[in-house]
Amino acid sequence: MSSLPTRRVRAVHSDTPRDRDWFLRDCRWGDEDWVLAPTSALHEDRPIVVRWGFLTPNGRRFTHPRCAALLESTKQHLALLRVGTNGSARGCSGTSLRIYFQCLRALIRWMSEEGIARFVDLDEASIIAFKQAIGRRRGYAARTISRETLRHYYHVLISLYRHRGAVQDSIQIDPFPGLNALAATAHRTHDPKAAAYTPDAIAIPLIQGAIEFLSDSALKILAARERALCAYNQVRACGGDRVHARRAMNAALSKISIDTPHGSTTLDSYRRLSTLIDLLYGACFVVISYLVGPRVSEILHLQAGCVQPSDPESVDVVPLGTMIVGAIYKGSPTMAALISGSPRLPPSTRLPSWRLCPHHTRTGGWQGSLATATCR
Repeated sequence: MSSLPTRRVRAVHSDTPRDRDWFLRDCRWGDEDWVLAPTSALHEDRPIVVRWGFLTPNGRRFTHPRCAALLESTKQHLALLRVGTNGSARGCSGTSLRIYFQCLRALIRWMSEEGIARFVDLDEASIIAFKQAIGRRRGYAARTISRETLRHYYHVLISLYRHRGAVQDSIQIDPFPGLNALAATAHRTHDPKAAAYTPDAIAIPLIQGAIEFLSDSALKILAARERALCAYNQVRACGGDRVHARRAMNAALSKISIDTPHGSTTLDSYRRLSTLIDLLYGACFVVISYLVGPRVSEILHLQAGCVQPSDPESVDVVPLGTMIVGAIYKGSPTMAALISGSPRLPPSTRLPSWRLCPHHTRTGGWQGSLATATCR
């Protein structure tokens, strides 16, 4: 008997089909292509698409009527992975769901070669054979696939077993008794070499330059932008056309000089100011990404007004620290906060760190303590 308890999972069956495709965008459950609703700001313009019409070894597409039963059960399993019934409180992101779909596709193609029509027909011998087949697959930069990739396949197998209470066509025997996907791949010692990274000789001057640029120029650049917009709007409000408004804006900018790490610069046109604003965006991105470590999507999701005092009820003129409040896109958008340093200490002595803050969204949140790491 398996040592893993049966998890109570939420079934995806419903009398109203729209109830179970809530995580899709502009498509329905029965469509051949699933367009996943974005779980990251990076996927707003380029959403992730799951294409069910892939070819199987017998020459049929998976959307063929003869594959209808297996297609439906596969969709149910993938939907449960998105909902989050396997130890994840918020479910998986769209990127992770695409990886799990690719693992399911490989399993379905292997089943087609072996003449297995349903997940429920996978017995102990067939599961071992599939694990051996996956373990022999070549990786992109190594003799075999990496431990992380193998872990994805194992996670899918475990999920197909844990979903047996919600999906009729599920694996009926535990593929890894008493183990999770992480423990099951612990024996795999070979991994490809580490991914490329920015060497310290480049990263350190880049971060120092970004911090220096923000310290010396940020406020003056923002003030210049407000001055330019004010001059433009004044001319337009008085009935002037765009040409005269631009001239007034450039005249206002020509009186402004901004100190930068490379010396003082005069704003001879709004194009020059736009270049400095772009550099300001880039410097903010460098500082936040290197010194905080959020995902790119989390940085891009930050909104104006996200910088807040760590203690909103404090009456001190100078707060103990500041927070950057944003959203974590690992699953549903749960609110989070990070300490951005204390003005009472030199900036180089305090580093920010992610901590969840008590904010209830539609998925809920949890109380987390705010802590600041000290750089020694």
